[in-house]
Amino acid sequence: MVCSYRKNSLMSVFICVCIAVFLINSPAVADISHDLVDAAASSHYGDWTPSKVIDGDNGWGSCWSSALHGSSYYTEYIVVKIGNTSSGVNHSITQVSLKPRPDGKSFPRNFCIQYSTDAGTTWYTIRNQQYTDYPAPPNNDWITFSFDRVNGYFVRILATRLRDDGCGNYCFQLDEVEVDGFDQTWPFHSSLSANYTSGYQSYIDADTSNMFSVYGIAKNEISSEQLGGPTVPQLGGLCFFGGPLSSHTHILSEKLAWLDHWWTQPIVQNNVRNMLNYRDSDGYIWTSDEGPMYYEGEGYHFDNNSKFLIGVSLLNCWDGNVSWLNSNIDALRSVMNYQMSNSGLQGNTGMLTIDCYYRPPAGQPDNNGRFFNPSIGEGEASNYWDSWPFGYKSAYDDMYFYASVLGMKELERQMGAWGNVAWYTSMASTIKTSFNNTFWDSSKKRYIGCVDIDGQSHDYGFTFLNLEAMYYGLASQAQADDIFSWLDGQRTISGDTSTGSDIYAYTWAPRSNTKSAESVTQSGHYWWYPGNSGNNSCAPGGPCTWNNYHENGGAILAESYYDVMARIKYKGANNAFTRLKAIMAQYHLDELRRDPLGGGGYYWKFGITGEYPESGLVPMVYFNGFMGVSVDAFQMTITPKLPSEMSYLTCQSVLYRQATLEITVTNSDVHIKCTNNPQNRHFDFMGTTVSGLFDETKSLSGGSVTLVPVY
Repeated sequence: MVCSYRKNSLMSVFICVCIAVFLINSPAVADISHDLVDAAASSHYGDWTPSKVIDGDNGWGSCWSSALHGSSYYTEYIVVKIGNTSSGVNHSITQVSLKPRPDGKSFPRNFCIQYSTDAGTTWYTIRNQQYTDYPAPPNNDWITFSFDRVNGYFVRILATRLRDDGCGNYCFQLDEVEVDGFDQTWPFHSSLSANYTSGYQSYIDADTSNMFSVYGIAKNEISSEQLGGPTVPQLGGLCFFGGPLSSHTHILSEKLAWLDHWWTQPIVQNNVRNMLNYRDSDGYIWTSDEGPMYYEGEGYHFDNNSKFLIGVSLLNCWDGNVSWLNSNIDALRSVMNYQMSNSGLQGNTGMLTIDCYYRPPAGQPDNNGRFFNPSIGEGEASNYWDSWPFGYKSAYDDMYFYASVLGMKELERQMGAWGNVAWYTSMASTIKTSFNNTFWDSSKKRYIGCVDIDGQSHDYGFTFLNLEAMYYGLASQAQADDIFSWLDGQRTISGDTSTGSDIYAYTWAPRSNTKSAESVTQSGHYWWYPGNSGNNSCAPGGPCTWNNYHENGGAILAESYYDVMARIKYKGANNAFTRLKAIMAQYHLDELRRDPLGGGGYYWKFGITGEYPESGLVPMVYFNGFMGVSVDAFQMTITPKLPSEMSYLTCQSVLYRQATLEITVTNSDVHIKCTNNPQNRHFDFMGTTVSGLFDETKSLSGGSVTLVPVY
């Protein structure tokens, strides 16, 4: 059901138009009792006032006109407001329709559609709703502009180049405006939306949902969908790269495997599972469908296999595709076996050891963790953080190895291979112990990055490593307390470049590291790939010196997902929500469309827009964190951890085992409403068998509820 909001000149009316909607498989809309209640404009001419675009009347006597100008290059706008409901001031919007004046003239040549979540103080442009040289309409037929959901309650048509009115004047004129959408923010809304009409509480749900739309789905963004990210505009969000990319399979599953959306489900299926087609005979997963080596042939990465297995496991837990799993389990086992038994990785010892050049013969120096030395080809990067020469015993690679073993265990559970399940359970425990024994620095009280082939430790205050290690559950509570005391500036570590509040200097994420890459040299070399020269140099005057590059004093937005999630786990929901509010306050300013110039004339300081689809992880803290939704081989578990400011939190369009769900959590119960169940899946919901379009609430038991697919 899509709802059209209009106001008749005699009385307020609500017109509900029932049509088939394929923009999104969304749940039924709650009762809606609002419409367009107000209009404003940059200017008006005579009695052609703004209110006439929402009066429901057609014709010359009921049009709005901006001021008249002598040329086309003037800016004018019309704003309409959607009224409040019990769900709050913000709503999800899917369509704007404009009706020109009766003869079609004075419709703008250049314009865009914008929305606001805060009563028009801040405006955001819908990126695929920007028009240049829009054709002049021949009459006053409705012109409809459809887009993927955005959340707001003010809509603005901003014209930046006008057309003439047939009398030598240039102006912006309209007969009517309609806005179509739903009464709740999507996919997230909470008690904050319902209880507040102003302040951050009134728009944080809308902003978090919009962040998911911009950086998670990115359907409204203008992008080339190729490696390198959007081309127009430069500051665009990106859903995925143009083809399968192993370093992002776990990210795609984390942010989109759960979502019932016509566009994203095929993306996840094609870019996660299809990565299995791109591997070597020994099980090594390629970096992308273009070849085994990292971008432009720079080298081999050893987090490919682990991140692929994590992504596949999570996807299979969501959709339960046992048929695909049965057909591909041998290939998946070979992918894990590459990590376990390859003479270069030796994961069956309880720790990956990278002492070969991709594969035997062993002893090749490329990824040995030493300072980069181009003359003999050692100290190359080994993973996603492609400027740091993690190698030999790499904390980052071992962290993902640990997570992949847990993921593989779930795949083996689905297969009923209980001997393998027991083996992976034991192996995960061994890896966790080895990880902490090897990488925990008891003096600095944080995880180091790497132990090289000579036994030398390398620590540059890697915030991302410590946050992700906590996210994956590798840290004890005491270790987490120590890590956060460092990150939150309560504890200073000698030798660090960034300390105290400066660690969060950007607010929306911590610096990636707290000790500069250029602060340590050995025999004239840096622990940096590719070292002293080229457009990635961290040497003085180079483009990647401290605070000029996202891996060296800069920041990557995605790490805030792991930050907030770790805070929920170790410091509680209120601490985590305080961090999220700081992030979202920055998002509210400009949707975090930031890419400032760094060193050497490169836009490398921040990792937010463009080739960072992982930015879409951040809003998932609502779902995975505060709602506490997780899935394994056999069930969904929901463990709410709401901050004290929220009494409930809802997520719509949750796709679990082919059924679409709307889930609402409180501190005492969980409500699940099934809005689409084409295969009539049956579930056990805390002892009650539910099927069809069920609507059920269950009290928490031990802090959780479970939803178990039956058939």
